[in-house]
Amino acid sequence: MSSFRRPFWHSPVNRRIWQIAGPASLSMFTITVVMVTDTLMIGRLGAKALAASGQGGVLFWVVASFYIGLSMGVQAITARRFGERNFREAGHTLQVVLVFVVASGLFLTALLWFLLPLFVPLISD
Repeated sequence: MSSFRRPFWHSPVNRRIWQIAGPASLSMFTITVVMVTDTLMIGRLGAKALAASGQGGVLFWVVASFYIGLSMGVQAITARRFGERNFREAGHTLQVVLVFVVASGLFLTALLWFLLPLFVPLISD
């Protein structure tokens, strides 16, 4: 029963989990702080500016969520290959994802470059 009373960070496994989770949690926290700071600064410009910022934030998170999900999948695949000691396939996963991310980034940039003049009138007055 005494083992349940000791703090959860005393176990080597738990310390390792905190070493990994700490920076990831801090990263997500800083993203939230930046978003709140942006809202505070833009809110001083008026309701229209704040509404435009909100719409832009939603569009940003739609795209970012896709890439965050992609990174989680790549991390799982890479960890599996690494655990299997199949380092060649782990490297191959990295190469495939880098090509995909660069290609999709260039594609989205080009697409939005041409489509943005069509969408701006729809979301602004």
